[in-house]
Amino acid sequence: MQIVLRFLPQILIVVALAVVTLVVARRLPKTAKLEAELALSKAAEKSAGGGLTKPARTKPAVLRSIGKAGGALGRGVKVAGRATFGRLGKVLKIAQRKRAAAPVSGSVLGAPTEPVATGTGPKQSVAAAPVDEKQKAIIQLLKEAEDYARQANWQAAEKVYIKVVALAPKTLEAYLGLGNLYLKQKNWNDAAEAYKVVLESDHDNINAVGNLGQALANKGEWVAAAEMLARAAKLDPGNAVRHATLGLAYMTIKDYKKAIKAYREAMKHDRDNLAHKIELAKAAHAVGDKALAEETLTSILTRDPLHEQAKTLLSEVRSKKELE
Repeated sequence: MQIVLRFLPQILIVVALAVVTLVVARRLPKTAKLEAELALSKAAEKSAGGGLTKPARTKPAVLRSIGKAGGALGRGVKVAGRATFGRLGKVLKIAQRKRAAAPVSGSVLGAPTEPVATGTGPKQSVAAAPVDEKQKAIIQLLKEAEDYARQANWQAAEKVYIKVVALAPKTLEAYLGLGNLYLKQKNWNDAAEAYKVVLESDHDNINAVGNLGQALANKGEWVAAAEMLARAAKLDPGNAVRHATLGLAYMTIKDYKKAIKAYREAMKHDRDNLAHKIELAKAAHAVGDKALAEETLTSILTRDPLHEQAKTLLSEVRSKKELE
């Protein structure tokens, strides 16, 4: 069954062509007879004089049949196109909807995202000739799109990325660029779809994995976000931000033990980050690890004696400890 589905577009085209051939073969005798009748009709009109109104021409039945078969063939090709370039069509549809929307103005907004570098995915080979010229054109277009993105000209950048996708549907850098554009515009749904396209071909693309986690988190899909962010932290273990973002996801779904582990990993690479420390203290307090909570909060207040959140939380921890 899977083999049939895989080759369904090609099967549709072959069947449509067979139908056209069969229709033409069956209608040929009728076509010859029709032509003879038309010739006799014209001779009769000529002998009767030119004052007669020409009869309305009707489309021969064979042509109507061929037209219907041709329409079926066209629909088959259209279905084949959708099956073959389903991913391309999906992203093009996203981009078309975005272009119809009002222009985005102002600075980049939205939840903080880790820095992403476009154009870092694996280089895709292009089979069509001439290869070198096509690759050069794609490289130039990607550079142009990145320049527009740096200027926060989102619409112009999006149009160029779509042009790249149209020229070479397997160019992952273009999908990654689209995802980054949508992420910066708080378009979490389209960002997630673009990153998923990248991950279909490049499972360990760190930017796509991490930013998909960001998009899912902003959509409120925290369990799925935690899964992606855990992958990102594993792929980039020395990045404190990735571990801290994972910790936030675990805090949100109330998996405090995993949150503690994530924040501890973050602090290995960014020891003095007070934001990471306060979250670690909250997670420790949530699971009843008073020693870890008190130790962490004390270290925060040593650095910043006026840290109100740390003072309040430390007071809660000590009060609960005294009651016990």
